[in-house]
Amino acid sequence: PGGNGAPQRKRANSLGTGFIIDEKEGLILTNYHVIAEADEIKVILTEDDKDEDGIDAKVVGGDSEADVALLKIKTNRKLQAAPFGDSDSLQVGEWVMAIGNPFGHGHTVTKGIISAKERVVAPISQFSNYLQTDTPINPGNSGGPLINTQGQVIGINTAINAAAQGIGFAIPINYVKKILPELRSKGAVTRGFIGVNITEINPQLSRQMKLPKSQKGVIVSEIYDGEPAAKAGIQVYDVITEVNGRKIADGRQLINTVSSISPGTKVVVKVLREGKEKEISVVVGKRPSREAMLGQRGGQAPRKAVRPAVDPGMVVEELDNELRRELDLPKNIQGVVIARVTPGGPAEEAGLDPGDVIV
Repeated sequence: PGGNGAPQRKRANSLGTGFIIDEKEGLILTNYHVIAEADEIKVILTEDDKDEDGIDAKVVGGDSEADVALLKIKTNRKLQAAPFGDSDSLQVGEWVMAIGNPFGHGHTVTKGIISAKERVVAPISQFSNYLQTDTPINPGNSGGPLINTQGQVIGINTAINAAAQGIGFAIPINYVKKILPELRSKGAVTRGFIGVNITEINPQLSRQMKLPKSQKGVIVSEIYDGEPAAKAGIQVYDVITEVNGRKIADGRQLINTVSSISPGTKVVVKVLREGKEKEISVVVGKRPSREAMLGQRGGQAPRKAVRPAVDPGMVVEELDNELRRELDLPKNIQGVVIARVTPGGPAEEAGLDPGDVIV
């Protein structure tokens, strides 16, 4: 508290990395989370920078969903832009290097390989389909370039699995290329939205809904009131199989397909309803910001669903031999094990606890 008893805001500093993509305009790419809610942004170009305060930077554009931000600086120094490579052509096992400022150790280079491609790291972004690398990445590396052996940027280092060793994630540069024009011209990225929540098809749901064994698509589990899907007549339990002629195999494909369509565009959504195919015309809307969808900003209420999916307030796991041994259960016991219970949810109110076996 201050002298008058009023609480004072604590000032905090954050450190990240970026890289120059346009030497004439002074444009720098970094992660959105590096600069999110910053009061001021300073850029230090070299470790021996005599200007201790760095160079003031302004935000040209930012996209919290993809975790990408575009900054601009003005300086008399001669800048050098980092060339873009082609992340689609990367091969698993290919050598790469990360450049950044891990824990404030400026201009650090680490090396490794591409461990995997098209990883979905949902808590961060549903759109980027991350590159996985064992290149050492630490706090402070965020926003820095992942480069190939030709010195071309093929990714933006973004996150690590803190519980593991050698599991880091980078946004593929080809995805950044797609959204960069909008970030430069509009300051934000506009994505399509139809207003549904979805569930992946699994054997249990397939049996319950009497779907063909080879059925591809996603099941609509929730429809938001007033959004395009509700207006067009899409229903809960519809199986979305195509959007504008593009086959939909899973939820990620649906999200990426719809988000790439400009708001206001009329599309044909093919669904399977009670064993019959239907074509539904839908006018794509504008995807709300992540904050608006979660209802976390400005006192907004969460978006209202027309028919919310049943939420028992618990997560269950299949009862396999390993779990039977852990819980000391006989082999003839069949059922599922409660792995997690939501505080205040129906399951907790009913007296169910983690570790209970539902038979």
